[in-house]
Amino acid sequence: MRLQELKRNLGKIFSTLGVFALLIIISAGMPSKAVAGSMSSLTTTSAGGNAQDGNMFNVTALKPVIIKRFSGHFGTGAVTARIYYRPGGYVTTTDPLWVLAGTASITGVNGEFVEIPIDVNLTINAGETYGFYITNAGGTEANINYTNGDIEGYSNSDLSLASSIGIVYPFGATYSPRIWNGIILYDESVILPRSLLNFFLVHMLDIIKEEIR
Repeated sequence: MRLQELKRNLGKIFSTLGVFALLIIISAGMPSKAVAGSMSSLTTTSAGGNAQDGNMFNVTALKPVIIKRFSGHFGTGAVTARIYYRPGGYVTTTDPLWVLAGTASITGVNGEFVEIPIDVNLTINAGETYGFYITNAGGTEANINYTNGDIEGYSNSDLSLASSIGIVYPFGATYSPRIWNGIILYDESVILPRSLLNFFLVHMLDIIKEEIR
C-alpha cells in the first residue's frame, strides 16, 4: 500500500513540476509590459511670443511612464496636427527611426492650450530618452506658438525635458533654443516582470504539499 501510494504521489509531483516548467518557458519569452498607474501631467508655459510650424524636444523618463496625449499652444485657425516620436532623441532630418503617432485636425486658439486627439500610448522606461516632433502640415496653417529660451526648467520628478527647438515643416530651418508651449499627459506606469518564475518558486512547495495529501 505504501509503495502504491508513494508512486501515486510521485506521479502527482512530476505532473505538477511539468506544468511548472512549461509556465516558466512560456513566461520567459514574454516581453516586459507597462500597465497604467496614476495619471499625471507636465505643463511648460503658454507665454508664446514666437511661432513656427513645429517644435522638437527631448523627453527623458526618470521613472517608467506611458505618454498618453499632448496639448499644444497653436495660433488661431485650422491645423493638421502631427505627432512624431523617435527613440534616442530627435534629429532634424528625415530618419527611419521617426514614428508617426498620428494626425488630427484641430482648431487652434491663440493664448489657449488645445488637446491634440492623438493617442500616443508610448512607454518610456526609466533612463530612456525619446525625441518628439509636434507640428502642423506647413503652408498657411496656424503655427505652433512657442517661447524663446531653454525648456529644461520645466522638468519634474517623472520627466526631464531638454533641447527644444522650433522648425519649419517638415525638416527645414531650425530656431534654438525655443520652449515648446504645451502639456504632456502621461501615466506613471508599472512594469510587470519579464518572467513569473519568482511567483511560482514561492508557491511551488505549497502546490506539491497539496498534491500529496
